[in-house]
Amino acid sequence: MEHKTSFDFLIVDDSEIDRMISKTHIKFTVNDFGEIHEAENGLQALAWIKSNFKDIKQRLVILLDISMPTMDGFEFLENYDKLDNGVKEKIKIIMLSSSVAQNDIQRANENKYVEKLLTKPFPSDKVKGVLERL
Repeated sequence: MEHKTSFDFLIVDDSEIDRMISKTHIKFTVNDFGEIHEAENGLQALAWIKSNFKDIKQRLVILLDISMPTMDGFEFLENYDKLDNGVKEKIKIIMLSSSVAQNDIQRANENKYVEKLLTKPFPSDKVKGVLERL
């Protein structure tokens, strides 16, 4: 019997170091994951979703940074809203930020697509807790 993984990941962050840290956290704390993909900004992430969605076999968790050049996390969410609902059904978004700005916290918490806002570097146990609820 073939074992199916529960989640693929798309790490969206302009910092190569933060992407590496996120990958390491996933590998050591998430028991059941498939592939880990990366994008440097929201524009690349949208392009990746559009070109790879048909290949996603299970749920996709996006770890989305807020502050990025070209297209930040909130701009990504505005464009993500325009995607087909069939695409969005398989995707869950966890926002990550080193910002503790009240405005960012409020915007993330009010966005219907954001499961949780976590501070970077993200606490592995909190990501694991969010994934368990999904």
